[in-house]
Amino acid sequence: DSHSNEFNLGWDTICEFDVWLANEQLTRCFDFCLVQTLTGLPQFEKKLCYICSRHGTGGVKEYMKQFPEREHKIPGKHTSCKCSLVVKHYPDTHRILGKYHDAHNHPLSREN
Repeated sequence: DSHSNEFNLGWDTICEFDVWLANEQLTRCFDFCLVQTLTGLPQFEKKLCYICSRHGTGGVKEYMKQFPEREHKIPGKHTSCKCSLVVKHYPDTHRILGKYHDAHNHPLSREN
């Protein structure tokens, strides 16, 4: 993965990644949601998949509304945003690689 151009980010430690992730969310005013964690595969030690919180990860709820005709005064913010981040930890190295697809379909910063 490090030789392919698919992974466009890299960090030397998990602490550096955590700082980058917090800074990215803070400066651009959006949140990432961790949606999948894979461990124990021979290709990599751990794989973390994040998506923008505006994508919507909840699916269909089992809850049945008592009054379905009532609507929320404030509409939901889910826009099926395509922004995603895949992070891989490899065995025998502390280097962490990331593939960041920064394709938001909603405003960022203060407009968000």
